[in-house]
Amino acid sequence: MLPVFLAGLGLGVTQAPMCLGTCAPLALAVVTDAPADRPRRGAGALLVFLLGRAVGYLALGAVAGALSERVTMSDLRLQRPLGAAFVALAAALWLGAVGRSAPEGSWGCRVARGPGRLARSPFLLGALSGLQVCPPLLLALAVALQGGGVLHGLAHFAGFFLGTSAGLVPLAAWPWIGRALPAGWIARLRATLPLVVGFFFLCWGMDRLFPARAVELVVSEADLRGVMPGADRFVAVPSSRCFEAYRGDAGEKVGACFVTCQVAPAASAGYGGPLPALVGIDASGAITGVKLLPHRETPVYAARLEDPAYLARFRGRKVTDPLRVGQDVDAVTAATVSAEALANGVREAGRTVAAERFGIAAAESPTAEPSPWGRAGRDWRTWALAGYLLAGSLAAARWRSGPARAAVLGASVVVLGLVLTQFFSIGHVVMAAAGLWPALPAGLAWAVVAGGVLLITLLAGRLYCAALCPFGALTDLLGRLWPWPVPVPPRAARLLRPLRFVLLVATPAAYFVWRRLTVVDYEPFAPTFAALTGRGIPADAALTGLLVLIGVLSLVSRRFWCVHLCPAGAAMEVAARLRLRGEAGGRGEEGIDV
Repeated sequence: MLPVFLAGLGLGVTQAPMCLGTCAPLALAVVTDAPADRPRRGAGALLVFLLGRAVGYLALGAVAGALSERVTMSDLRLQRPLGAAFVALAAALWLGAVGRSAPEGSWGCRVARGPGRLARSPFLLGALSGLQVCPPLLLALAVALQGGGVLHGLAHFAGFFLGTSAGLVPLAAWPWIGRALPAGWIARLRATLPLVVGFFFLCWGMDRLFPARAVELVVSEADLRGVMPGADRFVAVPSSRCFEAYRGDAGEKVGACFVTCQVAPAASAGYGGPLPALVGIDASGAITGVKLLPHRETPVYAARLEDPAYLARFRGRKVTDPLRVGQDVDAVTAATVSAEALANGVREAGRTVAAERFGIAAAESPTAEPSPWGRAGRDWRTWALAGYLLAGSLAAARWRSGPARAAVLGASVVVLGLVLTQFFSIGHVVMAAAGLWPALPAGLAWAVVAGGVLLITLLAGRLYCAALCPFGALTDLLGRLWPWPVPVPPRAARLLRPLRFVLLVATPAAYFVWRRLTVVDYEPFAPTFAALTGRGIPADAALTGLLVLIGVLSLVSRRFWCVHLCPAGAAMEVAARLRLRGEAGGRGEEGIDV
């Protein structure tokens, strides 16, 4: 058994860094649950957590050894069990947090105090973490299923446990390290960390319970004729992933049609996934037509890309041209990632098909084209976005009331809302939790918004909500214009307060079930500024009605959306509890934490 144990130990050591990514946040939540003045309890909780993890690993090893030579890895369907384990961990963390923080006599105390005490058990959390079907565990499971019986599986998983747990042992020193930090921040960390870790586990679990399905692309003959008007017959060429276009009885080959994401998938990656476009080129490499196919981009901004007048600008250009967004092709405000994906997909896929079917090679440019990072560095909008987040946060921290604060609000509406059309939304939270970050450098503006707002929140609390959010600033200024404000009754406010957090949890769950950005983009930010800048009024009657209702409510009750309904604000409220300086609480004149 010693060679089997050593093999499992070696596998665990090599996979330990990956295991730390999922188990270290959970172990840290267990350690910080102990009172700050009793550090030994925190170290003891970690030991109990590791004991539960060992029990989970050994139980799995025993089952795998018993099933060896009868079940193979190909027989197992572990995607959904893995998702269920992550969701169970999220539920345990949240239930424990509610049970710990609920006031005596409240419904939270009555419902969650008993189960919450069980959910906070380090042993239970450790056992659940040991049953997470993560990639390292799959490797260990594959070895245990190769044969040898129960003892073989136990020895292998015992070594695997020791190897993967070595990186968690230093966390036992956290209670003593925490004593040197401010007591208030440690208390907020204890209350907040289980919520944050649970949210990420929920997103990871839903991602595996409802795996993404490939979007079925159906190209009809009418679509082909639309992008290749001169052809009357099309023949599929599977080797080149395109359709050759012919005309007349003599069968003259006049061009080819192709779907960008099938020929050049990397170049066609958009904000919500692949951005498929049907493109036609003639025998000289000139573009004869472009049509967007069903996609998952943000509907409000993708509407501009679907505009026939916008797509017509590609017609007549050669696929050998640079097709740079902002120079050869018009840029689309707030849809830079989508516009880049369309242009890059047309260019790269077009060059591939033109070379394979017509022998056309892209000519070397006499002047070297700037790299993608070089083009991103020259984009003034990204610099303006980063500069305003910095300057606006400093101004908002300096002037918290009076005409100067009104000027900051107005500047946020103009700069972030009308000119740049950039704002932080629940979409940033969902995409970050799911790991679906737009690829850099095309997604640099997205990263600046997400990273900038997180940094501002950790340093200054909900300063973005108070003064920089363009929609919040707009509704705040509207509320100042109404001479007869109507405050929300306290009882109604108490009933509405949990709604933001319900939306914060329900939105990513709905996204992973339906895999459509439309369920994420229900917030009024994008449609409001799209309408104000003339890029179109939402075609959805329900969304239009929601915008009108929020506008009316914001007139009579200041910042109604921000205070009662905004899920992105709820996410920032949780993050603001970890602000590094000052207290996380406090309410400003806008009715939100500043």
